[in-house]
Amino acid sequence: MAKQVINIGTMADNKSGDPLRTAFTKINSNFDELYANNISGGTVAVTGGVDLENAVALDVTKSINKLTAGYYTLDDGTEGQILRVVRQTGVSTADITRIYVTNLCRIDGNEYTNNYIEPFVNGLDVVTFIYTDSAWQSIGGQWD
Repeated sequence: MAKQVINIGTMADNKSGDPLRTAFTKINSNFDELYANNISGGTVAVTGGVDLENAVALDVTKSINKLTAGYYTLDDGTEGQILRVVRQTGVSTADITRIYVTNLCRIDGNEYTNNYIEPFVNGLDVVTFIYTDSAWQSIGGQWD
C-alpha cells in the first residue's frame, strides 16, 4: 500500500480537508502497514534512513570495502580492527547514502547504538573506521 496522506485543507476550519474519521482511518492504515511488516518477522523498510531490507553487509574480514550505490550495514569488528570504505570510481557521492552501524558506535566520546553514517558527504573518497572498546569510530564522514 502507498502512504495515505491526510488532506489538511487550505485553511483551518474551512472544511476543505479530510473529515476526522477519514483522516484517522488513513493514520490507522499507515501504522497497520508498518506494524504488520515488523511483526511478521520482517524489518521496517527504513531505520535511521537506511533501507535495511535491501542493505548489503560490509565485509568486516576485509580491510577495504569498495562501495557502489546503495545502503550498507556494519556489524561488530574485533579489537583494534581498521576498516576502510572507498567510493568506487564513477559512483556519485549522493549514490551511497548511509551505512548503518548495527550495534555500538562512539562519536566525540559519546556512545550510541543503532546509528548511521553518511560516509562521503564531505567529498571524501575514503573513510576509515576503527573498532576499539567494542565500538566503531570513524575518521571522516558525517554521523547522524
